[in-house]
Amino acid sequence: MKDRPAHKGSPDQPSIHKGVFAIIVLIGILVIVQFSLLGNSKGFVKGVKTEKENRQNQQKVEDAKERLQGTVEDQIDAIKKQVMQLDPQDVVSSSPQVQKIIDDLKNLQGVPKNELKNVCESICKGL
Repeated sequence: MKDRPAHKGSPDQPSIHKGVFAIIVLIGILVIVQFSLLGNSKGFVKGVKTEKENRQNQQKVEDAKERLQGTVEDQIDAIKKQVMQLDPQDVVSSSPQVQKIIDDLKNLQGVPKNELKNVCESICKGL
């Protein structure tokens, strides 16, 4: 019987070849998945946008800005109309402090002129 020829490498050499082959297959699968998920037009860099996408996004921002500006201007115009319809007497009389001053001034009409200075000073001290 013949003796077997001696191995020229280590006894683990076939398992090393299998491991290298498995790594190469995994890398190939990752590359294929990368192409299928990203598509051909976007490239490999995640987050990179094309000029077309940038222009579309910029246009969306401009459209939203115009809509918002139009809405704000409409609200300002509505407030202006409401303010124009307000009666100044209603505004003045709605504040209790202003109403007190108006009442004090009305009461001054009956005060003699020589006492007005003292009465005005006492009113001003109360403010």
